[in-house]
Amino acid sequence: MRYDKVTLSEVVFHELFHNTLYVKGAGAFNESVANFVGRRAAIDFFRERFGANSAEHQRAIQSWQEELESSDFIEKLGESLSELYGKEIPLGEKLRLREAIFERGKKEWGERIAGRPAHRFRGFAKQPLNNAVMIHYLLYLKNLKLFEALYELQGRDLARVIDSMREAVARGGEPFEAVRGLLPGGQT
Repeated sequence: MRYDKVTLSEVVFHELFHNTLYVKGAGAFNESVANFVGRRAAIDFFRERFGANSAEHQRAIQSWQEELESSDFIEKLGESLSELYGKEIPLGEKLRLREAIFERGKKEWGERIAGRPAHRFRGFAKQPLNNAVMIHYLLYLKNLKLFEALYELQGRDLARVIDSMREAVARGGEPFEAVRGLLPGGQT
């Protein structure tokens, strides 16, 4: 109960969404899509309850924008790590280079949000980074732009987006690819 009402609403909608769409064996998809729905549902909720100009609605929008920004950053950092892990180099060198990627990422993020002390991911640059921390972020922040692109394509109608995603993943296959297939040219 220590969360503000926007964050609490996002969490409630996120958890409720797991009852609406859950793909067995697709943890990253399940958490990421629930993250998207939780944020978008909170925006809609506060707009309908308090109005588009309310502080709550504006904070929910800002929260989602910060989530999208963080997702993009984390995904790029994850790509750098994956590229490194795929290299055939000695383990000691790999570990040294991993630490350099972590430090560079923390520095870049800290600089990026330096003028925004209330940014929801402000702590990222201050925490110790390791593979487990990165996996956590990647689990919840994967492909958020994909879902946002579908939301825009579907006329910003969250219920319609959810229905189309349910139908797409019900056909089987990799769920992110199923959702990507709903976009023109399969692009985000």
